[in-house]
Amino acid sequence: MHPSQYDERGQNGFGGHAVVLVGSDITNVPVVEWDEYLKQQEQRRNAVLSKRATRTNVPPSAAH
Repeated sequence: MHPSQYDERGQNGFGGHAVVLVGSDITNVPVVEWDEYLKQQEQRRNAVLSKRATRTNVPPSAAH
């Protein structure tokens, strides 16, 4: 398999998953670290969404 191709599990030819980061960098997450990586990403996503919900759920009168 060419390294730029992925199998049906989304794994690349480097033995992991290619991940595009926010700054457009691309990194490889090894298969053995993939589940933990996904857990960390979910925690980060939930933290961001929680902060966003806290800011946007303030009644308009309290914002002034």
